[in-house]
Amino acid sequence: MDKEMSDALALLGVPERASLREVRRLFREKIFLWHPDRCASAPEECREKSQEIIAAYNRVVAYCEKQQIDFSRKGTDDEMWEDPAEFWKQRFGSDPLTGG
Repeated sequence: MDKEMSDALALLGVPERASLREVRRLFREKIFLWHPDRCASAPEECREKSQEIIAAYNRVVAYCEKQQIDFSRKGTDDEMWEDPAEFWKQRFGSDPLTGG
């Protein structure tokens, strides 16, 4: 994980192991606190902080989406997999659960 990603996670307050749902919840909490409409005393500071929070959230979400396996992706021979089990069989030769 690079420094930008660790900074983004720290800014959002994301723990070491968190689901995307938890990341969204933490983002909403942070953006609620720093939203410019709620911050009458220092609107410019809140606007800058909310932009940082949004950028951090977008960075984390993009990273999470990039790391997930998409089973509907086309294979190397341009055929589609119907389900994850078929993908696994074609990719690794056997089903890990049934051995078949």
